[in-house]
Order: sequence, then structure tokens, then C-alpha cells
Amino acid sequence: MSFEDNPCSYFSKGKVKSSTLSLSVLVFIEMFNAFNARSETKSIFSVNPFSNKLMLVAIASSIALQLGIMYSPLSSLFKITALSGMDWAVII
Repeated sequence: MSFEDNPCSYFSKGKVKSSTLSLSVLVFIEMFNAFNARSETKSIFSVNPFSNKLMLVAIASSIALQLGIMYSPLSSLFKITALSGMDWAVII
């Protein structure tokens, strides 16, 4: 059943997906911002991204935790849902 067949289903299913999309966008923006904030004078593209290994571990851990929660039974506890490949393309 799609949203066109039952418009009221947005309040149960559509809201969860839009919340998940919003959360994912915010997480990835903050991870990108962490790379951006590494230097006050240089561009994000001119700084070696592998010079700070602890930051890479922190970013990878943050993304792994989000994906782990999103694609596990914990997703119902956090009221988020798994995203499709097209959703990830939009986020990235």
C-alpha cells in the first residue's frame, strides 16, 4: 500500500522515513564539517585527510553506529527505518 492509496499512512510510515533522512543528512553534514574545521587557513581539499588518524576513527565510528542502529532491531527503539539506495544517493 502506497501513500497515494492511504494518505493517512504518512503519519505512521512517512514520518519515520523523513525523520531518518533528516538525521542521516545531519550526521553526514557534521562529519563533513569536522574535515572542514581542521584548518583555519587551508581549504578542505588542500589538507591531507589522513594526517589525523584519530579523527578518521571517530568519523568512521560515528557512521558505523548510525548504520548499525539503522539496520538492526534497535531501529524501532529509536523510531528510524532502513533507507534505500536512492535515499543514500540523495543524502550523499
